Amino acid sequence: MFVIGEGGILTALHERKIANDGIDPRYVVVGEGATTLEKLHKAHECIERGARLLATNPIIGVPFPAKRHAGAGATAAFLEASTGVRRISWASLTVTCSSAPGANSASLLWLS
Repeated sequence: MFVIGEGGILTALHERKIANDGIDPRYVVVGEGATTLEKLHKAHECIERGARLLATNPIIGVPFPAKRHAGAGATAAFLEASTGVRRISWASLTVTCSSAPGANSASLLWLS
């Protein structure tokens, strides 16, 4: 699994001893948080090699105190456009990440 995201999703993966693998992942998971052009290129390559694209949510813009930032939905839309591969539909998979105050970790529901 190759992850673009920060916080809860990385904590949940670490707690479950799931490696963030950019070499031969089955999934590219897009969560909230900062990304880099390098991570987008790596995600694109993984998807081109057959990894399935997932996003933690469809949110396009995330409000921050000073301005809005691109959300997981916007990053996933970029990868859909660059690869021609659609993300797995929300009806077939739910990946949730709780970063609410007091939340210790995220819960992830995976496709088998």
